[in-house]
Amino acid sequence: MGSASACSASINASTITGRSINVSGTINAGGADYAEYMFKAPDCTVIEPGQLIGIGADGKLTDRWAEAISFAVKSTDPCMVGGDKWSQRLGPRPPSVTRTPGSVASQLVSEAQAAVEAVYDGLTLITPAIPAKAAVYREVPLAGDTDEEWAARQAPGLAFDAALEALRQTVDRIAFAGQVPCNIQGAVPGQFIVPVQHGDGIAGTAINEEDLTLQQYMRAIGKVIAIEDDGRARVIVKVA
Repeated sequence: MGSASACSASINASTITGRSINVSGTINAGGADYAEYMFKAPDCTVIEPGQLIGIGADGKLTDRWAEAISFAVKSTDPCMVGGDKWSQRLGPRPPSVTRTPGSVASQLVSEAQAAVEAVYDGLTLITPAIPAKAAVYREVPLAGDTDEEWAARQAPGLAFDAALEALRQTVDRIAFAGQVPCNIQGAVPGQFIVPVQHGDGIAGTAINEEDLTLQQYMRAIGKVIAIEDDGRARVIVKVA
């Protein structure tokens, strides 16, 4: 299984082959790129969708130019995401719980009795008739969870969710293939987006193909194929 993040469906793998799904046709997804989860360096700040980011010598994401040995772009709309094992150390999430509300239950006081006909010996009454009786119930209040009890029942799940979110902050989804809008303005289709130093951090610039040096091409995160409505460059991701 992947991470413990919420999802609509989880599909286990075969214990014999390790496979989960075989299909004879296409798999259609709404996203536009293939991404993988990567761990962030401890000092890496929040990475925005479409932001150029570095990869350090330890294989972790860094926003420091001096620590980067390669460059990539954060996914914005993935159709597939690999490396989804980052939370397995937490184990499965505790079962979900629901609060027990206060209620009223019906408690049987006396059972129903069928009618009994009178018995005569000739004209002499031996046993008088007994009319039918309905069952008798009384309403008994049932206490629900107190605030303290409900908090205690919720605690394991809330603690797990907090740990999951804290761990999620240490990873991010980086595009490895497909189309990705990157946060570069002023580019035109056909240009390459090349990472450049911006203070201690990493920015990007658009360079014409004929003006690229070999080093710039090797560093480029992709080629511009379109301009988004907001002016950002959409690139076909180039794998380093």
